Amino acid sequence: MARMMNPNSGRFPDMRHMRTFVAVVDAKGFSNAAEKLFMTQPGVSVHVQKLEEVLGYKLLERYPRKVMLTPSGMQFYKFCLSLFDQLTDTVESMAQGVSQVHGWLKLATPGSFGGILLQHLSHLQVQYPLLQFSVHYQPNEVILRDLHEGRLDVGFVTEESRDESFCSEKILEEEVVIFAHRRHKASAINTKSDIGELPFIDYPDRRHLLDNWLSHHFGKHNFNQDQMQFKYFVNNLEAVIQLVAKQQGCSVIPLSAIDSHALKNELVILKGPRPDPLKQSIFWTLRSNQYISKRIHILRNSFMPG
Repeated sequence: MARMMNPNSGRFPDMRHMRTFVAVVDAKGFSNAAEKLFMTQPGVSVHVQKLEEVLGYKLLERYPRKVMLTPSGMQFYKFCLSLFDQLTDTVESMAQGVSQVHGWLKLATPGSFGGILLQHLSHLQVQYPLLQFSVHYQPNEVILRDLHEGRLDVGFVTEESRDESFCSEKILEEEVVIFAHRRHKASAINTKSDIGELPFIDYPDRRHLLDNWLSHHFGKHNFNQDQMQFKYFVNNLEAVIQLVAKQQGCSVIPLSAIDSHALKNELVILKGPRPDPLKQSIFWTLRSNQYISKRIHILRNSFMPG
């Protein structure tokens, strides 16, 4: 850590300077932060410099076109986010009373879990109509990165993180299936080579789900997914379902995504060699040092009562 002055001077950071520092990190630079805050770039620089002087640590490494957090900067950035969350909770409780929980929850999930998560959130919002949800569809590695950097409140991932920076809990299991149009010539996949003969609809979670499906039904395998036949690449499950229903190919998907879909009668599940289905676990994930707001508590308890 780059020590700049004695932090035990009796001075405390200015809240405005802390807000400016967070804005610089979130905007990835001083000029973008200045525009967001309606300040001049020199004014933003002065706020961050004064904050560093009070703390006694360098928070940012400055480069011509970007800034990077120092280890001390990352620690203080996480503290700022936690402090602002606590302050928001306190103000909301004072203004609305304990029973009126409202505000935004920033969530991210792989697209394959998106449908069931949105159904869950819609039920939750009936109980808490003032809650607001920002939901992004991202792969596991991006979710963990954004969670670590404080851009998310909660991440839902398909693999439990072993990193001590995170806390994970399994919240549910979903059946994963390969599906096709009901007029598809075969009703089962008996060998790995059968997969290679299928025209597949590709999407971001396909590789992970298909690898798990293959491992479940065939054990250790050396199947090369890059040699498969792909007719389309799309970035959401609804497009996958629509294309399969139009006989454009097949794909691998959580069963919940098609179980109550309007096009369900046009689709058929292709069975694998094993009679028991593949179950995919979904893990609720937080930063290990994260402040747990009332909004997060409510969301967690809706999945895991008690």
